[in-house]
Amino acid sequence: MTLGFQSMNNEKLRAARMLSEKSILPFLAVVEREADVVAKVEVSIIESGCKLPVVQGGGATDVTAEADVRVSLKETGVDRRYRFKVECRLSGIEGDTGYSGFSMRGTVSIDDEKVVLLGRTNKYNVWGWPAEFSV
Repeated sequence: MTLGFQSMNNEKLRAARMLSEKSILPFLAVVEREADVVAKVEVSIIESGCKLPVVQGGGATDVTAEADVRVSLKETGVDRRYRFKVECRLSGIEGDTGYSGFSMRGTVSIDDEKVVLLGRTNKYNVWGWPAEFSV
């Protein structure tokens, strides 16, 4: 379903890609090393109940886990700067840790090419999505 994205501006897509490159994917790389997994990753923008993939990738052959990352971007009142919330659910991590993913929040500025992370929380045994991230 893509109807909700017809009016999405390219700035949000750029912000989501920048956020992915500077914060989400580097943290997922740390998780992969610590858990000894290779994850197939999909990062999507969630808006108006729709999901638009912006980054897809991961290990081509040895995939042992999957990361579904959902991003919410809200305008801040400053041009080309957004507040973000991220929710990630990871499946395929073995062991009894119950690690299920993480959340992040902060700001992303396209002009400065800067991501400011204000908080990150690891999640354990949380498999559902908050209402804002449900599709």
